[in-house]
Amino acid sequence: LIESSLQPGVRLAVFDAVTSNTAIMMPLKEILAVCKRKGVSVLVDGAHALGSMPLDLEDLGADFFVSNCHKWFSNPKGCAFLWVNPEWRKKSGRTIA
Repeated sequence: LIESSLQPGVRLAVFDAVTSNTAIMMPLKEILAVCKRKGVSVLVDGAHALGSMPLDLEDLGADFFVSNCHKWFSNPKGCAFLWVNPEWRKKSGRTIA
């Protein structure tokens, strides 16, 4: 289904690591392999992954991983992080927020 959905011209795909309404852990390694074959970068939304599954972001191989921190880290709302794959870090400018 994912492979057929990635039409020519798609440059970025976004997937949940764990779905919010059903708590299904997505098969990210398999999804990322399909996207990589098609030349599509991937951003993983990990809002429900923190605290519910082991995470090794470099091993995962996503291009970007983003998550809020208020759900599992008990931080105030608005706290979040963005992890950028080292390959993308070489290509992007530095921004401090």
